[in-house]
Amino acid sequence: MKDNKNVDQDEFLVVGIGASAGGLEALKLFFGSLPEKTGMAFIVAVHLSPDHKSSMPELLQHHTALEVLQVTGKTEIKADCVYVIPPKKNLLVKDNHIELSELDSSEHPPHVVDQLYRSLGKAKGNKAVCITLSGTGKDGVLGIKAIKEEGGLIIVQDPGEAQYGGMPQSAIDTGLADKILAINRMPQALMDYRENLSAVRISSQPDELSEEEQEVLYDILEKVRKDTDHDFQQYKTTTVLRRIERRMHVHNVQSLSEYLGILDTQDDESKELFKDLLISVTHFFRDREAFKALKQKVIPELFKGMDPDEELRVWVPGCATGEEAYSIAMLLREHAENIDQPPEIKIFATDIDEQALQTGRAGRYPESIADDVTPERLQRFFTKDNHEYQVKEELRAMILFSPHDLLKNPPFSNLDLISCRNLLIYLNNELQSQVFNLFHYSLTPGGYLWLGSSGSNLKATEQFKAVANKYKIYQKRTSYTKRSLQDIPLQFNKNRPFNTRSRQKPSKDRVNIKELHQQLITQQYGPPSVLINENEEVLHSTAGMQTYLNYPEGKPSQNIFDMIIPELRHPLRNMFYQAKKEETDLPICKQVPAVLNGESHMIEINLHRVKEQGSPNDLMCIVFRKIREIEPLDVSEPVKREDVPEEGRKI
Repeated sequence: MKDNKNVDQDEFLVVGIGASAGGLEALKLFFGSLPEKTGMAFIVAVHLSPDHKSSMPELLQHHTALEVLQVTGKTEIKADCVYVIPPKKNLLVKDNHIELSELDSSEHPPHVVDQLYRSLGKAKGNKAVCITLSGTGKDGVLGIKAIKEEGGLIIVQDPGEAQYGGMPQSAIDTGLADKILAINRMPQALMDYRENLSAVRISSQPDELSEEEQEVLYDILEKVRKDTDHDFQQYKTTTVLRRIERRMHVHNVQSLSEYLGILDTQDDESKELFKDLLISVTHFFRDREAFKALKQKVIPELFKGMDPDEELRVWVPGCATGEEAYSIAMLLREHAENIDQPPEIKIFATDIDEQALQTGRAGRYPESIADDVTPERLQRFFTKDNHEYQVKEELRAMILFSPHDLLKNPPFSNLDLISCRNLLIYLNNELQSQVFNLFHYSLTPGGYLWLGSSGSNLKATEQFKAVANKYKIYQKRTSYTKRSLQDIPLQFNKNRPFNTRSRQKPSKDRVNIKELHQQLITQQYGPPSVLINENEEVLHSTAGMQTYLNYPEGKPSQNIFDMIIPELRHPLRNMFYQAKKEETDLPICKQVPAVLNGESHMIEINLHRVKEQGSPNDLMCIVFRKIREIEPLDVSEPVKREDVPEEGRKI
């Protein structure tokens, strides 16, 4: 193991170590395994009794040549020193100093590890390392996410080795741990990481990459796309390279080509890079002043003029593990309680990370969320269960967590508020502009858009006006009348470096039937529908059509009139006949009573000819909508046969 005796004070690693029960023995073993000179600094946060003086510095000093100090005030961080937490205090890293803050006496147990990790990640970026050792509970779970988002390294003690495996296992369960190691292997992992940080020199600027590096970068992202079905070529190159470089540090490789070899030989690495590319710092009521502005300037306006039978609709794209969606839900619920007859509230929380969505649906969070949620809200909206807080069903019922890719799936519509504070930072300006157009389309007149404090570049002033510019809260201008939907998937700059490889493009005169159909139905706000040709064959159907046709959704090749439910067969045949007559104006609309799943409804059928550029000229789209429930139909009576000419019956 190599020593590092001459270290630039701005370059050395700062290692945060968290532990609880059984932590002292683990710390003795760890520091006893280190060389005399490490070129790193170590900050130790453990759960201490508030009633006794801590003797931990003296106990650890017997096991290491490094200088061990108990922090008593603002302290400069120096290499080859160990800084130990005092009782009744939090340790916070700011720039190159450690500062103390008072420990909340109501915290049982305290969240000193989370506080340390959060501040360490923010202050030190990829020079931050956190190590979680023996202990009980979940302290540190929220903090390691901040470490990873900032590019640092996460090491966890093997729970099988730990005297108490609760804290290590909780860290592992987040899916964010980079290395799960026995203590005696940790020093070498730290040295390897430090040396790799100084050895890897990949430019984050696209125009500074060599042609070979551009090709390898393209291959890396193609590998991720094939393995995960998500395309990150539309993300900012700087962000993509930073996350790839972090994975290179974890694997101790120094070039993009070497990392591509890791991707090709290790089956799980694509998923690990996928998680790194998605990681974002989110917690309850992140940026409290911004939430205060939302509560004061937006929330009351959302409820104005809404009747109890209406729906207040909110969309949180890029919701991650759900903290922001639940935070907004709490504000809406609190305001609704002051209204006699409030509207129904529906929040759509979407992401492409299914594991994160599962966390949101479960609504279970570590007890350290008490650092972000007031005691009143914890009591009102959560129940305490061991070391976790469970969101109450009342709040969970307001939110639908759903997989959705903002860049390739049709958007939600008729929205009153969109909160997109975690996603836009990853997208380049060109793609951001397209997303803003999509948001403008999705919002109701006067609807609100809330963006993150950094990374967003909203310049579409003709579309939105600032409500609270400091907190990136905007309102849709009602005077801007253009309301056309962006092409889905959204387009991106074809000149980006990792798109330089030539790829065969389809002819402009040919259209993929499925993609065309999805675009058409997006324009119709998503009701069940089918796409048919002049031979009455169903080319594609959307979800929900099984109510009207006797086949599962997909791509059948069967006659529409053989499958349509009996009540709709003859009205639809009549409409199809009308559409075939050249003099008939389209679209054609008809309302027909029908029994669906045992209940009687009035059904509206819309038929129109497909005229999109590049599409075949014989396609028709049929859209079905439930208008209202009606008095029960007598299904024993024969279906009325409409007056359709014999020619039409043969169509």
